[in-house]
Amino acid sequence: MLKNVIGYDPNSHRISAMQQNIEPLLMKRLAIKVRPYDHASGRPKQPLTVTPTDVLILEGVHAFHPSVIPMSRLRYFIYADLAKARELKFIADFMERSYDIQTAFAHAHVEHDAFIKHLLPFLRVADHVVSVNEYWKYDGPIPADDAQIATLA
Repeated sequence: MLKNVIGYDPNSHRISAMQQNIEPLLMKRLAIKVRPYDHASGRPKQPLTVTPTDVLILEGVHAFHPSVIPMSRLRYFIYADLAKARELKFIADFMERSYDIQTAFAHAHVEHDAFIKHLLPFLRVADHVVSVNEYWKYDGPIPADDAQIATLA
């Protein structure tokens, strides 16, 4: 966590670096080097080269950030109802990140609040919604206008 801030908070990331990488890749069709973040270790992975392509999938919690969204042409929001999101965060922290049960439970609550504050509002600018039903089980996509979750954002 950059600056010791929860990952859903844009201040925990270098959003300007993401934007600076996307612009040459999408607008000028230039290859870029990136260092993906390894959530298991908390450190960047080895650099890799991303080459221009006709389809670029930008995924991550800040793919809907206002500085990036003008460059997006089609936006999918992966959504779990708030109780399910908290449960899935607990499972991920406990099983994939090796947190002990108490730490995973506490972390899930803190991140739940950050998700509501920083990410859920981006649902308003999504074109489509994919619903998370269970761990690694999804439905959709459906047009965002048809989603029954718009009142939550």
